[in-house]
Amino acid sequence: MASKLTAFSWLLLTWAAYASGPAYALDPPHDVSRSIDCASCHISHHAAGGSITRISGNSNLCASCHSAGGVAATSALANSDQAIPGVSGTSHRWDSGASGWVKKNPANTSTGTVRSTGVFTGRYRKTYTITITADGVGNAGGAQFAWTTSTPQRNTYLDAFPALAYNGSSGTQDWSATAWQESGEADGVAAGVVRVVTNAACAAGNCLRVGGVIINGISVARAADLHAGTAAMLTFSYRRQLAACPNTNTDGVALQVSADAVSWTTLATYVLNACDAAQVEQAFDVTAYIAATTAIRFLGTGTSAATDFIYVDDVQIENLVAGGGAAGVSAAGTVALDEGISVTFGNGTSSPYFKLGSQWTVYANPDINQPTSFALAARLANEKVTCSTCHNEHSQLAEPFDLAAPAYPLTGNGGEGRHNQRLDNDINQICVDCHSARNVTAAQSSHPVGIVIPATGSYKNP
Repeated sequence: MASKLTAFSWLLLTWAAYASGPAYALDPPHDVSRSIDCASCHISHHAAGGSITRISGNSNLCASCHSAGGVAATSALANSDQAIPGVSGTSHRWDSGASGWVKKNPANTSTGTVRSTGVFTGRYRKTYTITITADGVGNAGGAQFAWTTSTPQRNTYLDAFPALAYNGSSGTQDWSATAWQESGEADGVAAGVVRVVTNAACAAGNCLRVGGVIINGISVARAADLHAGTAAMLTFSYRRQLAACPNTNTDGVALQVSADAVSWTTLATYVLNACDAAQVEQAFDVTAYIAATTAIRFLGTGTSAATDFIYVDDVQIENLVAGGGAAGVSAAGTVALDEGISVTFGNGTSSPYFKLGSQWTVYANPDINQPTSFALAARLANEKVTCSTCHNEHSQLAEPFDLAAPAYPLTGNGGEGRHNQRLDNDINQICVDCHSARNVTAAQSSHPVGIVIPATGSYKNP
């Protein structure tokens, strides 16, 4: 027992000596060379921040020095420097997560908070405007809000034929109420010239099949309400499988579109005189036919062999509508908007937490995800990136993106000018963690990253 007490006593003495003496961050610039030690940023008791910091909020703490007139005035970071993509700013945001940045209107009198959550699935940058329309207390209910967006919203009616049925609906809009309708026959989904089948010629699983002997005048059509749209695109894929390939047949299947399901326009005709090695993708602009009663159909023409078929799959009508929104929505807890974005209402300091007319704007961007590396993800604050998410204020060890940065010293403290990276970032490791959708190796709606650009008269590094 005595030996244990002695060891414990030494431990206390050692800690006391350490605590009473100077203790510094490992590397400059956050070190004794600028009269900075642990107590410059941290406090051991009654701390304002979540990590025993003198100032509440990681980014606020960093900005207390990195500001005009601050200790790090030469590396000042103003809130106005934070980027609003495509609008302004010169720096990465340090107050936003992948779900979008929330900007509070300066005229707000509400003490409640609005935070964005979810994963934005839209194709284009988008802004949401949140306006309180009735006073209330937020999480406990009572407050109401309206939301609007001026950015086009992508609505899709999609039938990927998940079952042997005519009412498949796999898009963002419910298409199940307006199923495919046969004309010229009425024997249902499992019989006749038109049916849904399971076949290897489908893109996957099931698909729509048209063909077999007398197909002339027999069709299948489906309607969709596109009246709110500003543009519309029809896409699908097809594959022809025939008894003899090629042949001299003139029979085929016409793709038609209509605004009223009465007057039809032929967009293409697929003659059953050749076989396809795989599904062939198709796309047609059908903006001119936007209506509440827009319809498409596949119409048989002529007479084919008993085993001549065309297999149609993944029929989709994409409809761009001018913004979205809703009114009279309860501001209790987390509320879904659209395209993956939700907003969470948090209570404030005085009731009503949310007051009539208060407004917030949510800026959402595509192709961004929350970091998956533990070292980065562990340093998010309420799902928002902070300075310390990407930067290690204590160490310069990690390799920076800047090839001109000095080497890290093998002994002693140092490495100033290496950008205090949280992880190695010499080949974009930090960047691609959140922007992984842009980390491609070939031109697939983006461009390759992490490549060396030759220093010639025609090219230069950005």
